[in-house]
Amino acid sequence: MPEGCRLKKVSDNGPHPGSDPFQQPEFDPNIPEHLLKGCNEHQKFILERISVLTQQQTWQMQKLGEVHEYCRNINGKVIELEKFRQSEILRINTAKQSSKPKKWLMLVSIFVLFPLYLQMVDHMGLGAALKNILFIAP
Repeated sequence: MPEGCRLKKVSDNGPHPGSDPFQQPEFDPNIPEHLLKGCNEHQKFILERISVLTQQQTWQMQKLGEVHEYCRNINGKVIELEKFRQSEILRINTAKQSSKPKKWLMLVSIFVLFPLYLQMVDHMGLGAALKNILFIAP
């Protein structure tokens, strides 16, 4: 197989985004106490929820980045596989086209040359026919 037709060995030992069970971690409010001084319960609750939402959004963006990178990796593999498939189709078509003359030559020899050989053997005898075919002088 020509070197250009070989599919490169692809190792996929990297982390898969879906390889672990998907569980979002629990996030706790992360606000320094000095910022909460002087806030009533309503404001404190809003600040804690904003803190948790910010942590969740950061975690989600990290996961989204992992998924995006994994998709890019898979896309590269698909492109390599398509190139390999196209080169194999081209190689097979080229092999089929190069075998057509061989088939025609075999058909001509079976249907034209072999009956001529049989007629020569019948007319001259086997020994003389072989001498004529091999160009051996009498």
